[in-house]
Amino acid sequence: MARARAAHAKRLEARQRTLVTTFELFRVLTWKEIHRGHDLEAFAYYQGFTLRPLVELLRIRHCPERHGFFLRYADHDLPSEVVARLRPLLFVPDLAALRKAQEAAERFFEETRVALGSE
Repeated sequence: MARARAAHAKRLEARQRTLVTTFELFRVLTWKEIHRGHDLEAFAYYQGFTLRPLVELLRIRHCPERHGFFLRYADHDLPSEVVARLRPLLFVPDLAALRKAQEAAERFFEETRVALGSE
């Protein structure tokens, strides 16, 4: 049992490193499409390269056993203050709001990364 837990912890650490690396690498795609005024592409990149990694990192911190569940059971698995902070990042009506949401999501990701001790 201890060996399985250690192996799981090791996989989560590796996943955290991957999330941090890919978040930094691909977040620029959302910004590029926001600046170009391409709302469909910007929202697609935001969903895939900002929200998904943010939610997974939050899950690694708060409920690591379901880190791959994305938003499924998020209301139950994540602390209410985290859910309250996520909610406005998910319901974004236009490019102007997406710009603000992207900034807020990047801050939230960084705070979570630091709290987890990821480099």
